Amino acid sequence: MKVEELIKLLKEGESENVEFKSSVSSDFGELICSFANTEGGYILVGVDDDGNIVGAKEDEIEKISSFLLSIIPRPEVKVEKVYVDEKLVIVVRVEKSEKLHMIGGRAYVRIGSKKRPLELEEIAEKLVESLAIKFDELKSNYE
Repeated sequence: MKVEELIKLLKEGESENVEFKSSVSSDFGELICSFANTEGGYILVGVDDDGNIVGAKEDEIEKISSFLLSIIPRPEVKVEKVYVDEKLVIVVRVEKSEKLHMIGGRAYVRIGSKKRPLELEEIAEKLVESLAIKFDELKSNYE
């Protein structure tokens, strides 16, 4: 990600697709799951709640990797380092997924700028949706 793109995300603020984290906290895996289970988006580590760059520590990438190993199935995630005025921002890009991702036996979704756990009924619905064959994927005997 280019610095200009990062600055644009900072100016737009937190949303359903963007989260600011000053550091990697204990709920980081839940946050990754919530993005993968909804529309995907960016988690910017080294940025405070007001969108100010406070800088991340290099070892936070290691923590992010540990959380990724705990998520089943593993979501598609890209981690990049971007430096702004010699301060590190770790950009975690989480792709939207058709699968249901869980950590610690729980699934999470993103609602606005917050995450919340899915109830059992919602998990069942998501699983059925992911198993369903879409009409345009059906094989036809006609050409």
